[in-house]
Amino acid sequence: MKILYIAPDVPIPHTGKFLGGSTHVLKVAECLAEKGCKVFIISRRMVGQSKFEKIAEKIVTRRFYRGLFFPLEKEAIYGEKKSELLKSIGFIENLYFIIYRLILTIYIIWLLFKYRFDIVIERNSAKGIGVLPAWLFQIQRVVEVIDSDFSKIQLGLADRILAYTRNIIPEVFQNKVILTYAGVDINLFKCIESKDVRERYGLSKERVVVYVGESSEWHGADRLLGTAEMLKSDKVKFLMIGKQLEALRRGAERKGIADKFVFVGFVPHEEVPKFISAADVGIAPYKLNEDMQKKGFYFSPIKIFEYMACGKPVIASDLDIIREVILSNRCGMLAKPGDAKEFAMRIKMLSDRNVCKKMGKNGKKAVLRRYTWDKVADKILRGYYD
Repeated sequence: MKILYIAPDVPIPHTGKFLGGSTHVLKVAECLAEKGCKVFIISRRMVGQSKFEKIAEKIVTRRFYRGLFFPLEKEAIYGEKKSELLKSIGFIENLYFIIYRLILTIYIIWLLFKYRFDIVIERNSAKGIGVLPAWLFQIQRVVEVIDSDFSKIQLGLADRILAYTRNIIPEVFQNKVILTYAGVDINLFKCIESKDVRERYGLSKERVVVYVGESSEWHGADRLLGTAEMLKSDKVKFLMIGKQLEALRRGAERKGIADKFVFVGFVPHEEVPKFISAADVGIAPYKLNEDMQKKGFYFSPIKIFEYMACGKPVIASDLDIIREVILSNRCGMLAKPGDAKEFAMRIKMLSDRNVCKKMGKNGKKAVLRRYTWDKVADKILRGYYD
């Protein structure tokens, strides 16, 4: 079976940027390849990446610069606001992306004519550049809805819609929805020896709370400053793994709580399990951004599944998708989003190592049963074989 996977907003493999989306696409592609499929990915080209690359035996990617002739690599950073200049030329940006999508659509039509794919998958950010040509060629069409930035035409042309929640999908398309989760690589994420990490960062006598992620608004990492203030007299430290955390470091220094944090910064994806394994608890302080306040929380939290796979209990925001994961699997505790005091209380409540161990085991079992990338691949193929 030949599959065209359209993900022009993320680099494959990742280059340290757009990590969540890149991981999602590549891991699903790898699982599809393991099931015997040949996968052709249209992805984002970053500085230093070639136009074409054979990622694995059955996986090839063709990359396009987001700027067509030059890379656009900027990501949102906590504390950074859009300039008035960028706001004022928004119409130019919209016009550019119309041209950008038209060029990619023409290329995809050529691909479909040449290679005769069996299934076309596209992320919602592609806005129909894959499902429209696939509809013309009568090829099965799957749209992955990762967030609320989709086109209704795109959903209308899809045979199936993979989504993390039904809340953002218009009623008329509900019959196409297959609910899914993000996943975790269980061969990579597992509890491993990490004594050297604790020794290197002076954490041998501390309770360690690990945060893996970035500083985008909805990740809520900035709320950990308030939580740390509540725990000034406790032997607790926050191990911060991820990119673009410099503003948080400065915030901790201003508040006089820099000693409560260890800012490791970005580490290669394959090294993340060692840092999670060095911790006692994993934390995910997600909060609702402006769009989510209207539509509800709609992301599937990869970091939570990574914590669970490493056998760590989780403290996370009490939001729809997250609530179901934590409560149904008894693998952690919930706190009110943005409530620093409540998060601090949950950290104190998980000081019992036996409770942590039990929750960690529950999470590990749940990951193996329900939250692997292989499960996502199965749902993509389900409609084809049914």
